[in-house]
Amino acid sequence: MGYVTLREATKRTRFSRGYGLPGRVWAGTKSEWIDDAEMAQRFVRGDSRDLGIGAAFAIPITARGQVVAVLEFFSPVPMQKEPDRILVAETIAAQAGRALERERDRQHQLLLLGELDHRTKNLLAVVSSMAALTARDAVSVKSYTQDFTQRLTSLSASHSLLTKSQWGATNIRELINEVVGVHLSRQRPQLQIEGCELYVEAKTALSLGLIFHELATNAVKYGALAKPNGTITITCEALAEPSSLTRIAWREMGVGPCRKPERTGFGTKLIQTSARHDLGGNVEVTYSDDGMIYEIVFPAA
Repeated sequence: MGYVTLREATKRTRFSRGYGLPGRVWAGTKSEWIDDAEMAQRFVRGDSRDLGIGAAFAIPITARGQVVAVLEFFSPVPMQKEPDRILVAETIAAQAGRALERERDRQHQLLLLGELDHRTKNLLAVVSSMAALTARDAVSVKSYTQDFTQRLTSLSASHSLLTKSQWGATNIRELINEVVGVHLSRQRPQLQIEGCELYVEAKTALSLGLIFHELATNAVKYGALAKPNGTITITCEALAEPSSLTRIAWREMGVGPCRKPERTGFGTKLIQTSARHDLGGNVEVTYSDDGMIYEIVFPAA
């Protein structure tokens, strides 16, 4: 069987799915043979006599069960279907498909390794910053160890949730339950979550996890979780105006009169820094005679 160059004829022809010899093979998963190109309507490149084509057949190249390319063969004279030729061509196509699969696996592995390297560096940067800032506010080695361990545990919980979602979109309600739930008493309901069925990307989820942990820690030490009648209500909503934003409100009630503290601690600094730099938004705190409200607004992903 001879090989005929069809570059110019192919340039003039569009082979949509199911159209022409390669299009028909692409639409299925089986090879196709044309005994006489001149008589077959399936061969649509032009006048087969001018092209010097008498017969043709095509073989699909598959990878992971999908057709990724079509291998074509041509004869200058009409000829009947020959199983031996098809077997040889299918063997070539199978080898090409396996080579493509190996290359795709290699590229995917390189992508995963690059992503892992990027995430590891980011995580180490977060842990390093967390360690330095925790040490700055610590009054003793014991307090430093306790605070740093709690923050590290919270970060680990957020990572576990992200791994579960394969580092895709993460549900805010699940994140709250994962991070804040460990601080709650089982004897009485202190936490109410409203409208937090929104999803955020991985980077945003990590930042929110750290913020929720700091808010819960403050509540345990000084706020609603330290008071017998204290309650926390977390509200999430998507804002359409003036632009696409997400607003999260953390309300602590039953605390008694609250005033702005004279000194800004690490937890407050982390909340403000995460909201502004990591989320690209801002945070506002409102104090009242019976509690406080943290309102975080950031662009929706």
